[in-house]
Amino acid sequence: MTKKLYLCKLNNNVFFSAMKKVLLTLLLVFTVFVANAQSVVTVSGIDVDTVKVFDATDSAFVVNHGTLAGVAPGDVVSVFTEAHYATINADSGITITVTSTLQGADAAFYTLINPITTLTGRIEKRQLYRDSVVLMPFKIYDGMVECPIQFSGIARNYVTHHILTTIDTCVFLDPNVGNNKPVRVIFGMSGEDEQNYIPPRDTVMESSIIPRKLVTKGTSIQTVKQYDGTPDAQVLSKGSFTNVLEDDEVNFTLSAAYEDKDAGQGKNIHSHFEISGASAVNYSAPDDGLYMNGEIMHIQLTASGGEAVKSKTYDGTTSCEVTTPSQPVGVINNERVYLNTMAAYDTPSVGTNHVITFSYTIYGNDAFNYIAPEDSVYCTDGVIVDEAGVDDVVALNAVWPNPFVDEVNVVCPMDGEHHIYIYGVSGQVFRSESFSGVTCRMDLSSLASGIYLFSVDGRATKLIKK
Repeated sequence: MTKKLYLCKLNNNVFFSAMKKVLLTLLLVFTVFVANAQSVVTVSGIDVDTVKVFDATDSAFVVNHGTLAGVAPGDVVSVFTEAHYATINADSGITITVTSTLQGADAAFYTLINPITTLTGRIEKRQLYRDSVVLMPFKIYDGMVECPIQFSGIARNYVTHHILTTIDTCVFLDPNVGNNKPVRVIFGMSGEDEQNYIPPRDTVMESSIIPRKLVTKGTSIQTVKQYDGTPDAQVLSKGSFTNVLEDDEVNFTLSAAYEDKDAGQGKNIHSHFEISGASAVNYSAPDDGLYMNGEIMHIQLTASGGEAVKSKTYDGTTSCEVTTPSQPVGVINNERVYLNTMAAYDTPSVGTNHVITFSYTIYGNDAFNYIAPEDSVYCTDGVIVDEAGVDDVVALNAVWPNPFVDEVNVVCPMDGEHHIYIYGVSGQVFRSESFSGVTCRMDLSSLASGIYLFSVDGRATKLIKK
């Protein structure tokens, strides 16, 4: 029994010795494991901006990288956080991947729980703007609302190297003529990257639309006319317009006038257009025309009436007294043109059958636009009595009784054909006869009482009827 117990004790010592070795080995392994193990840390307070304006990158702005928890005092460990959109293009509902990493001298001894998280974000389109847009100050009416651009400026706020073209559209509110009219400037764009941009905002500017100058063809003016007291010139053909826009309604009248109303040559004639119609406000009339070397011809007057004394005592002149002046014919109403009538015998010699001719001159404020009437024959039976008087006439021709009642006797000194004329004091011929021989008897009962001139063969004497 004693022997067995000893052996057992011996065996127990061996067992414990062996176990001690195992435990020492395990302790050594555990010590090495513990020496090489990383401490676990957490991060909180990460803040990422989930909205940005398109910038052609996938980066999201990290507002706060977060705060670590679990770092041993004295250890140098920090956290860095970055965020990236799943696309670079403008859109909404875009996944943002947020990744945090440890930094610092002792970062290798720590491990971060849940270093990657996701958010939902939005990339907004980038707003473009335009500077230095300059419109043309005006355009000529063309029936369209488009306004021309003098300088379109440069688009701003786009990402360099992007393929993008801006399109400018400038329109008036209406196409009609006017000064300082509102113009709506509309900006558009095109190109491969247009989905990421907003065009420059529309704006309102000002420009003007000026009238369209009309042009005519086929115009014709009469350049010669008879004086009519007005400067008006006759339009032979007003012609037609050549540049009225289709569907526009423009009518016109053409008038023409001499530089003044007076008769003469080498006068300028001016033509003038007046336009009307629904579309006339958008047009300007053609320039006035000028026609040179126009002429207004004088009016040739004629004369009417007039009386003169058909007989006179010889005075050595052809003058003849006018008792009633002639009147001008052809003077325009209300114009001041007067006629001066003059009468003259064909010769100053004593005798009968003189031709008395009227000649005329004109005067008055408007006389220079007229031509005086041509000379006209007043009569062919004028008488110029010998200045010696009745007593000398008796020696050649005798008439008796004188005064008489009904009949007279005529005695001529020579046989032959004789011509007798009886004139009133105003020159009117009351009787004319011819006879052959030396004597004749005449019945003058039809004559009224008064004084007459009794002419035989051009020799006249005073004859009185009771």
